[in-house]
Amino acid sequence: MVAPVFLGLTAAAWAGIGAVTSLAFGVYSAYTQAQQARQQAQFQRDMALRNATIAEQNVTRIQQEGEVARDEVRERAARYYGAARAIQGAKGFLIDDPNSTNVSLLADLKAAERHDLDKVDDKTAGAVRQARIQQDDFNMEASLFQLKADNSNASKAALGTLLAGAPKVAGKFAAVDKWTT
Repeated sequence: MVAPVFLGLTAAAWAGIGAVTSLAFGVYSAYTQAQQARQQAQFQRDMALRNATIAEQNVTRIQQEGEVARDEVRERAARYYGAARAIQGAKGFLIDDPNSTNVSLLADLKAAERHDLDKVDDKTAGAVRQARIQQDDFNMEASLFQLKADNSNASKAALGTLLAGAPKVAGKFAAVDKWTT
């Protein structure tokens, strides 16, 4: 039996040409996909590094806000302490006598100030710790994306596709030999 001929080539030859063309497009597609994956991983790495920088800046901002809050507590406590001393002095109480209940009241105001300062310090330390953890997380994420980018090899992806498709192409050309012999 003679195979049908189109433009001087048999159907089997056209099938072989189609297989080669398909394989070429597959190789090109694998190559470009691997390149795009690498670029995407590099972009994600850059974003993670930017986020880590922002987290580092947040640490500084949080520490500054903590100092402002401490100053506000000190100023408020100084106003209360000064007002309490002034009221007690105006009423004729002994404000410097260590055995006076008025001195105990002033000491309580100082203790409340220390307590408020400790609360501000704890809140600031917790926020700083959280920002540093976030910074470490972003740095780790950036390292993982860099690793992903380093392992994305367009040439290897193209070669893998070529090697995987080679037996199909060889099979098509083996079919051409069957039709022509």
